[in-house]
Amino acid sequence: MIFLRLLLSLFILIVLSACSKVEVQESAAIKQQSYSQNIVTAAALSAPGHYALLADGSEVCLYNNSLNKKALPCITGQDAEFVELLGISNNEQYFYTSNRMQVRLYALNNGQLVNQWHAGQHIINDIAINNDGQTLLLGLRNGQAGIIKARQDSWTPPHHGYDVVSLF
Repeated sequence: MIFLRLLLSLFILIVLSACSKVEVQESAAIKQQSYSQNIVTAAALSAPGHYALLADGSEVCLYNNSLNKKALPCITGQDAEFVELLGISNNEQYFYTSNRMQVRLYALNNGQLVNQWHAGQHIINDIAINNDGQTLLLGLRNGQAGIIKARQDSWTPPHHGYDVVSLF
């Protein structure tokens, strides 16, 4: 009985705290821009905020936020389909796109493809790119991870069990 009273008191306190006034901070956007007429499926912002990279299922576009315009022609066709992961290196020299089955690394200054890697039978859950864009870390759905060097021509995904981390 005491337990039920305690539980009821706790419930009432939670309800009352939910109904209390909580300050919500609001501010106007620094800049507003419409990037796509479609639903954006992935987005990335460079560390300094100079560039925004957006995918919408039919194209991947890099925008220069300082100039408020596209920095490069958009990536279209099969290379832009199903893109769900994007990132920009901190030095703003490279960006990557991924559809969770492959990763493509591009030069940010001219949009040229630097390299691409396939994950084989694996599914890529997440990607991290280091500051200079020369190393990528792929986190796979099976709990494994792999490091790729930008100039590495091929990458062999792990073939063994469910390691917490396998770096190679």
